[in-house]
Amino acid sequence: MLSLSLGVSPGKVSAAELAGDAAALPLTGETGALESVTTPVEDSVLQYQAFVEGAGWQGLVSSPDFAGTVGASLRLEALLIQWNQPGLGLRYTTHVEDYGWLPEVTEGEISGMPGSGKRVEGLKIELTGEQAAGYDVFYRAHVQNIGWLGWAKNGAAAGSEGLSYRMEAVEILVLPKGDALAPVVSKAFESKYGTPGVNLEVATAQGGWQLSALQNGAAYPQPLNGLKATLPMTLPSGTVNYSVKPVGSDWLPAVKNGEAVLTPDPLSGVEALRFSLTGNIADSFDLQYRVRVERYGWLGWTTAGNPAGTQGEVLKITGVEVVLVPKGTALPEGTYPPVLVLTPPVVGYTLAAQTKGWLAEVKDGATGGTVGQALALYGFSMKVTVPYKELGIRYSGYFKDKGWSVYAENGQVLDYTKTKNMLEAVKIELTGADAAAYDVYYRAHVQNYGWLDWTKNGMAVGSTTFHYRLEALQVQIVKKGSNVLTEGANAYASPVPLKAIRYSAHVQDVGWMSEVGDGELGGTSGKSLRLEAFTLNLGEQLPSGTVKAAAFIQGIGWRDAANAGSLVGTVGESRRIEEIKVWLEGSIANEYDLYYRVHAAYVGWLDWAKNGEKAGTALYEYRLEAMEIRLVKKGQPAPGKTDKPYAMNIPDNLFTQYMTRNDCYNLDRKIVPKGVMIHSTATPGVMAGEWFSRWNKSYDAGEINRQVAVHAFTDDKSIWQYLPWNHRGWHAGGSANNTHIGIEIAEPGTFYYKGGQMIGYDVAANEAYFRKAWDNTVKLTVMLLRMYDLNENNIIAHYEGYYLGIASGHSDVSHWFPKHGESMDSFRAAVGRALRP
Repeated sequence: MLSLSLGVSPGKVSAAELAGDAAALPLTGETGALESVTTPVEDSVLQYQAFVEGAGWQGLVSSPDFAGTVGASLRLEALLIQWNQPGLGLRYTTHVEDYGWLPEVTEGEISGMPGSGKRVEGLKIELTGEQAAGYDVFYRAHVQNIGWLGWAKNGAAAGSEGLSYRMEAVEILVLPKGDALAPVVSKAFESKYGTPGVNLEVATAQGGWQLSALQNGAAYPQPLNGLKATLPMTLPSGTVNYSVKPVGSDWLPAVKNGEAVLTPDPLSGVEALRFSLTGNIADSFDLQYRVRVERYGWLGWTTAGNPAGTQGEVLKITGVEVVLVPKGTALPEGTYPPVLVLTPPVVGYTLAAQTKGWLAEVKDGATGGTVGQALALYGFSMKVTVPYKELGIRYSGYFKDKGWSVYAENGQVLDYTKTKNMLEAVKIELTGADAAAYDVYYRAHVQNYGWLDWTKNGMAVGSTTFHYRLEALQVQIVKKGSNVLTEGANAYASPVPLKAIRYSAHVQDVGWMSEVGDGELGGTSGKSLRLEAFTLNLGEQLPSGTVKAAAFIQGIGWRDAANAGSLVGTVGESRRIEEIKVWLEGSIANEYDLYYRVHAAYVGWLDWAKNGEKAGTALYEYRLEAMEIRLVKKGQPAPGKTDKPYAMNIPDNLFTQYMTRNDCYNLDRKIVPKGVMIHSTATPGVMAGEWFSRWNKSYDAGEINRQVAVHAFTDDKSIWQYLPWNHRGWHAGGSANNTHIGIEIAEPGTFYYKGGQMIGYDVAANEAYFRKAWDNTVKLTVMLLRMYDLNENNIIAHYEGYYLGIASGHSDVSHWFPKHGESMDSFRAAVGRALRP
């Protein structure tokens, strides 16, 4: 192997030596470049010469002549540039086969590997010296399979990369900047890897440093808190500079070329950033960039060190895209500007007052209406003004003799000026994608009370029971969590405290009991009477929305969810309720959590459930006897313990031992179970507890010859769970792995398989085993269906999954069940009976 020291040139090469045998030239170092000696240069003319395959060093030439060959299919192996210009110098590098870009050399030094048989593929040249700013260096390459490429200048790459194309000739020219003879710069470089871009890394608080998913940028699930950027070798020399502005802080000092810029607080996030180019690269390229921010997505493009991000109500940056484009390229159009100035929302409201008519609009906490004049209001409207935000407002009024109006939105008018129905209370709430970021506060001046306390986000203010006139309103939108205003307890005037949630219970031998609410006892305790039905209602003072509930009823199962005011359960059928779920929907769910607990026979009071969780017992056949329900403001503590709101009767022969060596377990992919798939093992005599030692192994580590994992095995004595129920298993050989829990029934050991047939299987001898294994499988399946609110229609066998297109082509359990007079239909029926005793 030829040993060359790349780019190391302690001396100069004479013209005589260059004209001789390249193999006779002196070598230095371990991997080496040719040492060079002085070649006389006529005056200050830039001259260059090439080492060509089979020909060696050619003579010196200057533009418009080229160095190398055209049409001879000969590779160029090295290049030497000679120049003696006061105040100006050159540095250049070549891209060589198998070596990539070599270290830079200067005029009079060789770049490449002459005599090595290695082709030159690319070239970059730059000017140096005190007068470099006044000149441009142009160069172009003749490349295999392409011909002459366009002109490059000032350090941009010419030639090719990653295509294994030889450079065959080169032409070089230096001219004063702006010279009329300057060639037009065009596509000078072909790359297998596409257009070169900025190499970008971003940091997030949760994910640390990570390469951009795209070459030039990407969006990330968490806000950014740091950047690194570098330029590829194929570009002209120069610097990429960048800085970030942490949320609520000043710009951090700019860094460059792969240096890290990080926010001092990893959780603070970045509100703006900027990039710029300096050096030769800035003569040929512009750096365009844009950012992605919370709630709005991608903002518009900008360039040249201008900021990109948000101002005012700032948002964190969650993505950045950076592209290099030819100098002067127009910025792409975008939906938003590159800097989104987010001003606080402005709410304006107009009210119609008795004897005065419609008053002028007021805004942002100003008083709308009258104070001290005893004048009623007969109508109102509201609107939100805010640029770039998806934010609206909706409102309802309680008018005398009319009740609560339908909600009006965004400037629509609620008007009873003709009929003189006075306004007594209002509810106001925000709408749109940005509503979660703000609170709308409001308070009312009410007859005989004066100013009531501030309330917010859909709660009623005023009075509907005294029929006192509402005389004035103040409304203001504030950033959520800003604590500019404080919600008070006396925003609604009522002769008695209004219950937030009310409920009535229908009880065995008692019938409908009086309505109670806010944590009071609904039903009975200590009387052994079953809860058979209940109704729910929300207080009129609450934000818009509804309360829904569902119940698991003896002999029926889960009864579909009912809306507020509807009956949940049964009346006149003597059926116990065993479990309940209760939850909120609509705007009220943004403001409140719903807590509830139940009193179960033989158990007593269970802990509090929340927002649709199960409360009660399963598979014990215990009746519920009473319940308590409370609304709790978001962020406030639960009314009591929440550890155990639900109790399930787990089969006493169910054992759990997770296969922690199995690759399936360690992938830790979760599913939401939508059904159960029944299998049988087709391995006679291997019982449920023996599969742990067989399958608790790693396929990736070579410990087992296939990837397989099932949630549970059953036999005549026991049930063994080997994967968590919500863990994606490997049992179906199809998409059912994403939706179904897999159960394998172990087969007895009194027969063998041949050609897929059970040979020597004695039905009578195996009947007792089959029945016990059947019963254990029914018992486990019932438990799983109850756990995940499913029913017998959600059970399939492996062979049924095949016909549904969600499992591989297996026959289990159709080859076994019929021998004992059973089928999947009879299995589903048995599960159904056990599910709803």
